[in-house]
Amino acid sequence: MMSLTKIEQETIILFNEGEADAEVYTHNVKLKNKLTRIAKKHPELYRLKDKNAHGGVTYIFPKKLLTVIFREPVSEESKEIYREHCKQVQPRKYRRDTP
Repeated sequence: MMSLTKIEQETIILFNEGEADAEVYTHNVKLKNKLTRIAKKHPELYRLKDKNAHGGVTYIFPKKLLTVIFREPVSEESKEIYREHCKQVQPRKYRRDTP
């Protein structure tokens, strides 16, 4: 059996407006580990639907538990403002002479 290329190792999130559940199909190791851990902790909510021979898994869970975040890029100016704020809040962390 041939193994999948990196491009073929997809993560697909599926849900629709008519059903309460979402499905996640993934080859991503971190996401698979997270889903496995959550499913063991909450088997009533997260269910392994399928495992394929190429290492992909599909989990089903309530759509309301799905969080998808899209971020805007942060400007260098905003990063500098945040750094200065952190220095004021936790000044010891930013001093070179502290252990």
